[in-house]
Amino acid sequence: MSSFEIFETLHFMGIIVVRNKKIVYTNNAVARILGWSAAEIIDSPLSKIFSEPAFEKIQEPLLQVEAGNFKALQSELPCRRNDSKDIHCLLSLAAGPDDSIVISVQNAENGSATDTLTGLRTRKAFFVLAEHERTMAERLKK
Repeated sequence: MSSFEIFETLHFMGIIVVRNKKIVYTNNAVARILGWSAAEIIDSPLSKIFSEPAFEKIQEPLLQVEAGNFKALQSELPCRRNDSKDIHCLLSLAAGPDDSIVISVQNAENGSATDTLTGLRTRKAFFVLAEHERTMAERLKK
């Protein structure tokens, strides 16, 4: 199984792999969540799927991962759909194979990942992030 084949099994979570701030791979779930086919966004800059404020927020964590100082980002940020509308997504960022960065994307509009009263993560968000971490641990054998 290649480095990216495991990502095709994640139907609930879009996976975008970035190398040198360009998208090099997306799984099928990205088309369902954001509407972009792989052909439309591969070789595009990462800024194509993020609004300017969201892209600003993801810059520092991207630099940290590229430098080898692993710093995970788990946040709700707007992602740009192919119809130019933004949707709120739950993102997780991690170091990937071959000096790449793996960004997981899940639609957060089907239920917020953060409780509006307390600001704490919801039970749903916990299970989404836990599943992501389990998948990454299996892939990295850690």
